[in-house]
Amino acid sequence: MNFLREDVLRELELLPVWKLRAPITTEIQPQVKTTFNTETQAEIKAEVKTVILPVAVEPSVYVCTVSDDKKWAFIWPASLILSASQSTLFKNILVALKITKSTQMQVSKIEEIQTSVIILMGEEAAQKVLGTVESIETLRGKSYLLHTTPTIVTYHPSDLLQSLQLKPKTWEDLCLAKGIVKT
Repeated sequence: MNFLREDVLRELELLPVWKLRAPITTEIQPQVKTTFNTETQAEIKAEVKTVILPVAVEPSVYVCTVSDDKKWAFIWPASLILSASQSTLFKNILVALKITKSTQMQVSKIEEIQTSVIILMGEEAAQKVLGTVESIETLRGKSYLLHTTPTIVTYHPSDLLQSLQLKPKTWEDLCLAKGIVKT
């Protein structure tokens, strides 16, 4: 299947909120699964891994944005304070996902977050929370089970602003999360 960007965004109900601000210079357009039927749900469940955190992981403080419906939690290290443009981009992601209200807080115990899905934003958050040294490219695109909550790894807003080629990958990750939230 070959989808145009507008077809994908329309299927995800992201139009007219999401607009391309600058052209992407890559020739390869990623194919995004836009429907979540029972076969896709089975694929998602087959990809879920159980992650057991090592006891020696030192506690960290994270920024956690939780949707008011308790379906979504977005987490990144508190040391990565969002700039104005990063904050605007993150708010646009929330609007595109139809998250109208959310609460932001600082947490040190991820296991206390009770949501349908957790989105780890950025390599640092993913490595610390999942207790690994693997790169974000290796970690993203999969679903992990973290304290019984499905967890997805994607890019931090700062990464998205530095490289426009990462935006389609981020939407693939968010589509995976959206499929988990709907099940």
